[in-house]
Amino acid sequence: MLSHQPPFTNSKTVNDDLNVQKYFLRSFNASKKANLFLSGHSHSYEHFFKNGKHYVISGGGVGPRQKVDISSDKKHRDLFNYNEIRPLHYLKIKLKENYLMIQVIAWDGYQWKKEDEFDIYHSNYISE
Repeated sequence: MLSHQPPFTNSKTVNDDLNVQKYFLRSFNASKKANLFLSGHSHSYEHFFKNGKHYVISGGGVGPRQKVDISSDKKHRDLFNYNEIRPLHYLKIKLKENYLMIQVIAWDGYQWKKEDEFDIYHSNYISE
């Protein structure tokens, strides 16, 4: 699933979007095939895993980067362990035989390099 505003975020600038939660999460969570929720809006990168599903915020390609809460009492457990200001980045998504490989390619000030990577498998994958 894809939306501009994230259902969940630890951003210090924008909040969890309650309308996205209200209108999209019930069907997303009920789906056995939908395993990835992509969003932006927060100028950062965050990766959450909730109820067996991945939530990725990728908004770090343009504009001023925004701080995220990295304190121990933050709202959501972020799988990306990094500073509160995340690097400029983009996602590289590759369809493999029975999964998606997601790479976060980030600018370290000198070059683009892989900063994060994870796979999303689908237990009901059917080859067509």
